[in-house]
Amino acid sequence: MKLHGKVAVVTGGNSGIGFGIAEAFKNEGATGTITGRNQETLDRAVQELRPGFIGIRGDVTSGADLEHLFQATFERFGSIDTLVVNAGGIVEGSPMAAIVDVTEEHYDRYMDLKLKSSYFTVQKALPFLSEGASIILIGSSAAHRAAPGMTIYAAAKAAVISLAKGLSLDLLDRKIRVNTLSPGSIDTPVFGKIVPQQQVEQVKQGWKDLIPLGRMGLPAEMGKTAGFARARRRGSAAYPLVLPRRYPQRCLAYPPSAPPNPKVQPVSQGTLPPGYAGCPGSCRKGRTSASTPCGFSSNR
Repeated sequence: MKLHGKVAVVTGGNSGIGFGIAEAFKNEGATGTITGRNQETLDRAVQELRPGFIGIRGDVTSGADLEHLFQATFERFGSIDTLVVNAGGIVEGSPMAAIVDVTEEHYDRYMDLKLKSSYFTVQKALPFLSEGASIILIGSSAAHRAAPGMTIYAAAKAAVISLAKGLSLDLLDRKIRVNTLSPGSIDTPVFGKIVPQQQVEQVKQGWKDLIPLGRMGLPAEMGKTAGFARARRRGSAAYPLVLPRRYPQRCLAYPPSAPPNPKVQPVSQGTLPPGYAGCPGSCRKGRTSASTPCGFSSNR
């Protein structure tokens, strides 16, 4: 078992993607804690994850609840090896809508649940994380692709992806790895919160029609992906999500006007648009530390 002896905390682990991840971790030998706001689903999930996992009811938008979660987990299991920041689905009572229909209260509630809670979940966990721990943030494909009525949701998830990149640098000295998983449409109970129950299957079919495989993803598949991200240790301390694009982003630390860096062999400027510097990836240190001569290479 790859995670035997490892301790995990999965927020929102009482259902959907979070439960799929917690179950995958359990099957690989991990122990730990799941959390959620709904006591009924939390109890049901713990029944399936026993004996290695416990459930602690709490709200990730509450600093006090987060402190209790990590303190109680530490007292029960010891230092935490894996933190999965998953909580953050649909905000009940604040439907996704076009900008003309969104109130400031709706905006704040979405950002609090999806972005602010992600940041402070990590912050509150830090005193209890082991050296070389793994943090997995759950993003969304919505961050990369617009959809009607999902502007705030997509913006919050895009910010979570950006957050992971910054946290990777902040936590390098502790060798803590930060990954983001950005799933597409996953078959979870969340659909029942978006539309009336009698319309759920119709909405799901609409998503299936957009997917080449003709089906939605499953929480168990997200669990396997999270297990891969958790187990990977070779290379640098962080594995950021990179989307393919025609040209690399501008390198903030190695502009074309900078003196030649012996650690980097730029590609031919004729293959890039004006103002871009190329890096073929030969500068290994430059991708793991902002203090090296070439600094941070954003095009890798």
